[in-house]
Amino acid sequence: MTIDQPLQATARRSDPLALTPLWLVVAWLASFFGTVKTVSLALTYFVLHRLVHAGPDFIWKVPLGLLLILAILALPIGIVRWLVRPLRGGTWPITLLGSIAGFDFGLNIPGIHPLAAAILGIGLGVQFARLTVHNPVLAGRWGRRTLFLFASLILLATTAVVGRQILEERRLAAALPPIDPEAPNVLLIILDTQRAMSMSAYGYEALTTPTLERLAASGVRFAQAYSTAPWTLPSHGSIMTGHWAHELSTAWDEPLDETYPTLAEELSRLGYVTGGFTANVLNTAVETGIARGFSHYEAHQYSVASALRSTQLGERLTTDRWVLALFGRYEEFGRKTAPHVSAEFLRWTDSRRDRPFFAFLNYFDAHDPYPAPAPFDSLFGVSRTRERPEMLQRQATGWTADQVAVQRKAYEASIAFVDHQLGLLFHELRARGRFDNTLIIVTSDHGEEFHEHGFMQHGNSLYRAAVHVPLIMSYQRQLPAGATVTAPVSLRALPVTIMDLLGAANRSRFPGQSLLPYVKATPPNPEPVLSWVDDLDTQPEWYPVHNGPVKSVCIGQHRYIVDARGREELYSINDPLEQHNLATDPAFADSLVAYRIVAAGMRRSPPSTSR
Repeated sequence: MTIDQPLQATARRSDPLALTPLWLVVAWLASFFGTVKTVSLALTYFVLHRLVHAGPDFIWKVPLGLLLILAILALPIGIVRWLVRPLRGGTWPITLLGSIAGFDFGLNIPGIHPLAAAILGIGLGVQFARLTVHNPVLAGRWGRRTLFLFASLILLATTAVVGRQILEERRLAAALPPIDPEAPNVLLIILDTQRAMSMSAYGYEALTTPTLERLAASGVRFAQAYSTAPWTLPSHGSIMTGHWAHELSTAWDEPLDETYPTLAEELSRLGYVTGGFTANVLNTAVETGIARGFSHYEAHQYSVASALRSTQLGERLTTDRWVLALFGRYEEFGRKTAPHVSAEFLRWTDSRRDRPFFAFLNYFDAHDPYPAPAPFDSLFGVSRTRERPEMLQRQATGWTADQVAVQRKAYEASIAFVDHQLGLLFHELRARGRFDNTLIIVTSDHGEEFHEHGFMQHGNSLYRAAVHVPLIMSYQRQLPAGATVTAPVSLRALPVTIMDLLGAANRSRFPGQSLLPYVKATPPNPEPVLSWVDDLDTQPEWYPVHNGPVKSVCIGQHRYIVDARGREELYSINDPLEQHNLATDPAFADSLVAYRIVAAGMRRSPPSTSR
């Protein structure tokens, strides 16, 4: 009999954690399952080219998030074992922690039911406890050695990713060609989810956007600007590449590929230093492709909440409405706010004063659940304390008129908060002497619906509320003050327009028509304004996107919408809520033919790989 055998027997009879301590169990489970998930995410993103919505720092955030969850659970376990003598022995702590780690692992399996994930987790926890008890001495030794291995791999991979980002930023900065230091800066601000019809700068009765009103007074306001899609990723893709949404690779789970050059890439070729700062970490993070061409890009935050949300359990806990209600919150933990985005941008631009910059900012505060802070939360007479909105309630059923009104007012309050933050940002740019020499473009990626056609939020249809967005440009050295363009235009024209304003239109590789001629007069042959949304069969059957893609075409004074079933709608742009369908009016029968031809040409096809 060896010396280890009596120890093993004693451990099995009394306390397995005497030889495999609780901290080792926690650390090993976090490192093992964290490593497994990290490898899975890497394969999904780099091999399958699917969105993972995790950011490049998932390599260390996933194991850290799981470590935090297990450590939080281990604390009361340790206290209970210390206080309750009968519970000091046995395998229950190992089984419980193993089951939790296994449950989180199971939730990562696509399409798995939570109950099935729980059963899988319990099975893994039981087997892990059995292996530990069967040979606790070996388990302790093996656990320490493999823990060191997993931790070393995580540290090495993290160092490689972070080091690559730093070196790549320096390399790109060193490779920039010479540029006139007096060339204008370019600041592209996207107000995520903000529709034009809820802005006072676009005639809304409530004073939601006084800052944008002042900006429009110093520049050009486009009264009829439309996004190419009613949700973030394809709309941003169009803004960055100048291509229509149906021409891009972007889909509900597909990133923007490298087929077409981006605005950041082209401006880098001109000598601009480029930086992106976004709060929409779901659809504009690095892995979505929107960051391509930016030498510096900040999306995911470094915080405890961010680490927790990198795990499936943490994601559910930090967004669960009951947990949020317990803490008196309307928005999920770890949400990036406008002040954070502005601070990141200002900190970056303060260190880049040697040459002009191109910066992209995404403010996410007007996205549901519209978490405007005080005093903005009750700015328009509806306090959010009256009721807590269901964050994921997207179907029309169950919404009362009063609930819709509360949602809309909370939305408008959030718009007002973002507008206030824009005022602070412009003040800081003026204080730094960088406002006057900056081309400022403020727009939105899409709008929001509040039951105008029976839908809430966005991504469900192509009605005006979902795609009519603000577009204001200000650059006093080239653009007139207080001008308004009434012709319909598309956000896909932004790249070629920026190149035109910078005097580099002849070197531009972007398609479409520049908007500068619209400022002087309507071009002789304005292009149709197109929008597209992919099918989403997880939505209710009566939603437009359930059975196939939906298309819209705007020519002149009318917008045409057709869904996959062939249902046609035609609305005047002077009908802001689009309540009067003209498609059945015989007077428009001939006009519908032209719209049908354009819509028929809108097809999802593999884009060209030429650059």
